[in-house]
Amino acid sequence: MTDHAEILTLSLEELEERHRAEQKKLTDKIIGLRKSVPKSDKRKKREVASKIADLEYELKKKQDEELRVLKAKEAGLDPNEPEPEQDDGISLDRLNELSLQEEKAKEETSQKQQQQQPKAKKVNKARQRIEKRNAEMERLRQEAEKEAENQVDMAVVETEAIQKLLEPMHLRIKQVTADGHCLYNAFADQLKTRYDVSKGYEEGCMASWVEYFNKRRVLDLRQKQYLELSQQQAAK
Repeated sequence: MTDHAEILTLSLEELEERHRAEQKKLTDKIIGLRKSVPKSDKRKKREVASKIADLEYELKKKQDEELRVLKAKEAGLDPNEPEPEQDDGISLDRLNELSLQEEKAKEETSQKQQQQQPKAKKVNKARQRIEKRNAEMERLRQEAEKEAENQVDMAVVETEAIQKLLEPMHLRIKQVTADGHCLYNAFADQLKTRYDVSKGYEEGCMASWVEYFNKRRVLDLRQKQYLELSQQQAAK
């Protein structure tokens, strides 16, 4: 629920600026959702498209209510007094309640239906609002799904670019276990592949690294001694 007390402390310009920031935040979130969906996973695309439509609808409903409250205050009206019935002003809880009332009304006798005719008309009007809202939600879902199908999968583009850079060096991408120790697992894999050091992170790869670096230190020392000896012989 919107905090009316907080909204009433803002000017119209401040509220509009706040709404723009919320819209930008939602846009960034939507972009992230779309990028997270594999291009070939149509089911996931539909789920994400539906979620995006729900997020857009909820934000619009929230911002419309905040504008109504602030404009009511500026007009000298009671901000807590609901607006007269409008097509988009009824809450989801109220819509569900009215739908249940309509179903119960159908089960009542003809006499009770005649006695409650004004109420039945109100229920029918609410049903029209429900249908209108559902149609709008479906339209948003279809638009989001269509846009998602044409969205470029940046993860695939990035992977292909890296592979092209690695090909001249005769290297390839290798996936490592994503368990919170990705960097250590990558080191352990290289130790095993290049130097036949088989210990992994969970088995005590720190000891393997010490062993590896000791070997490297010995090799570097021998190389340095060889170079010094070569220089001495050349000087003679």
